[in-house]
Amino acid sequence: MSTPRFASFSAAIFALLGQLGDVLKARGTPVHSVRAYIFGGCAVHLYAASRVSSDLDVDLLTAVVPRRDLHAAKAQVGYVLVQSDAEDAPDLLEFDLTYNATLGPLHEDFESRATELERLEGSPLVVFLPAREDLALTKLGRLSEADVADILTLMDFPGASWDFLLKLTQDVEQYHVGRPGDLLSKLGYVRKYHAGLS
Repeated sequence: MSTPRFASFSAAIFALLGQLGDVLKARGTPVHSVRAYIFGGCAVHLYAASRVSSDLDVDLLTAVVPRRDLHAAKAQVGYVLVQSDAEDAPDLLEFDLTYNATLGPLHEDFESRATELERLEGSPLVVFLPAREDLALTKLGRLSEADVADILTLMDFPGASWDFLLKLTQDVEQYHVGRPGDLLSKLGYVRKYHAGLS
């Protein structure tokens, strides 16, 4: 069977999630019982189409499927190909099987601010995109050059609030594992960097 190819990166993201929904359905998972939250470069792309990624970071939350079964379902999906130009070699997109949202800085109430993107009839999956500020916060953990660029991209949107990101960061500092004040220091660096670009 040939690997599916998609002309747009966004279409490839939703196709991969659709395949995961099919796998979960085949395993007997109830309809709309698994919430899928998109993080990482794919989430940034869905907001800004500013970059692509070779892996899809997804946090799956459910009360009816054991975590090991969710992991096995993601592993079963495989990958899709993205080829926007017939002249170029296709890019591969697959689930990051090592991704775990709880290992990085994540606000405990992020789900309440997420936007529902897809709820297909008959599918176990309901797909959500976290708020810009929640995504930016997750980038403060590692804070590579790409993470700084992603934060600036997310926060340059109308309606995104640096003040709200600061509040979320202050909240997470209370329970995040790491050096006290580290996240606030990193946010301060990013804001100074941003001010220098303005």
